[in-house]
Amino acid sequence: MQKNGTIIKLALALLSLVPLVFLIHSVLEYHVDVPVLDEWELVPLLQKSYEGTLTFHDFWNQHNEHRLLFPLPLLVLMARLSHWNITYELTTNIVIATLTCGALMYQVYRTGRMSRNDHYFWLFPIISVMVFGLNQGRNWLLGWQMQMHLNVFAVVLTIVLLSNFSSKTLPFCLALFLGFMATYSFANGMLVWAIGLGVLLFSRRLEAPIKIKRILMWLVVSSFVIASYLYHYKKPEGRPSLLFLFRNPFVYLKYVFAFLGGPLGFEKVRYSIAFGIFVLVLLMFMVFFLIRTRKVDLDLLLPYIGLSLYSIMSAAAGGVWRCSFGCDQALYLRYVTITMLLWISVTALLYLLIVTEPKQVSQTLKRKSLSIIGTTLIIAILILFTSNSLYAVRHFKFHKKLYSQMRLVLYLGVDSPQITYLYPSPDLLFQKREVLKKYDLSVFHNPPPLPEAHRPQSVY
Repeated sequence: MQKNGTIIKLALALLSLVPLVFLIHSVLEYHVDVPVLDEWELVPLLQKSYEGTLTFHDFWNQHNEHRLLFPLPLLVLMARLSHWNITYELTTNIVIATLTCGALMYQVYRTGRMSRNDHYFWLFPIISVMVFGLNQGRNWLLGWQMQMHLNVFAVVLTIVLLSNFSSKTLPFCLALFLGFMATYSFANGMLVWAIGLGVLLFSRRLEAPIKIKRILMWLVVSSFVIASYLYHYKKPEGRPSLLFLFRNPFVYLKYVFAFLGGPLGFEKVRYSIAFGIFVLVLLMFMVFFLIRTRKVDLDLLLPYIGLSLYSIMSAAAGGVWRCSFGCDQALYLRYVTITMLLWISVTALLYLLIVTEPKQVSQTLKRKSLSIIGTTLIIAILILFTSNSLYAVRHFKFHKKLYSQMRLVLYLGVDSPQITYLYPSPDLLFQKREVLKKYDLSVFHNPPPLPEAHRPQSVY
């Protein structure tokens, strides 16, 4: 019997690698080694790095709402080492996502051990499907999106450490550093300070004296980090007035629901809104139900509540500034990297519904019915996530087709009307192109295949 269990675990571990292998294959197949849109903002930093004038202030400056203090040095370093081959950045993003997946799997492992159940490993392939899904779109195809992957990794590991090891000094200090990393990788990272405070406040594992010390230290560090972030902060141009939010509350709510339901909505607003409402209701029901009718301690639920809140609060914060752009904007695939945490958490809570015993033995029949419902919901979420991931392959194909052409246009220096797909300002683009040419970067280090008309002719 034990041998069969080991074989099943090994099989599920191998199955968990399939989404990662499929992602790696898709990225290698469809990525294009050319800077796109925001990636061009790296050119001035690269120029300064070659001139020896790069300073800390260059990394700390705002990019829209964000201060990319952690992603930018990594991007500059990899660009210098590789002559700005985007493949290196994409590989790093996959490595970071793999670490995030490992942290989530470890949390599920801890949950299985604490609930005295050995079936947690069934969730590993499901987590893998969600973390490595192609429905995260350009987050896999643009190296600049490292900010999203670093942010989510830091948030996940912060919550995992606080939920399981906050009584130990080293893990707690690491959580403080990761909170700093999350904040300075993507603006939403500031939310982790409020979530972490909630985890510490509601944790029952910490003795009172240690809890007070941890909370005070968390408040001091979070105040310093947020204050430093807001120092000389300027509202980005083009952001709408907050009056729009108060005048159109239903538009705001639809944006938030569409944001949360986007991973399963096949890029349709109505489907995404429906799934967003569904997952919020399911989350609230599961937390209430598990506490009231199951022998589930709040500490067991805290990491999943924290991860869910990060997705929900990100949707709420994003909606404040972007709901005026319409609900279609909420469906941008890059947001799936954040909202997948909510769906992974709900799946873990459904797992707890299946494996935990009811408080009353007479509820056995009811437990079996709920277990069937829970299993059905997990399977349905898995199927929908997989379907949305496969549906997103068309974006990868479009990316390959369009930017292979744009790579040639950039190399030849042709003023094509489609050049705005690379960067919205053609004049500024061609100025930055000269920097790439001067330092043998990107397309000038690894030229695209030339059409016959542009190939140099032999003199013989």
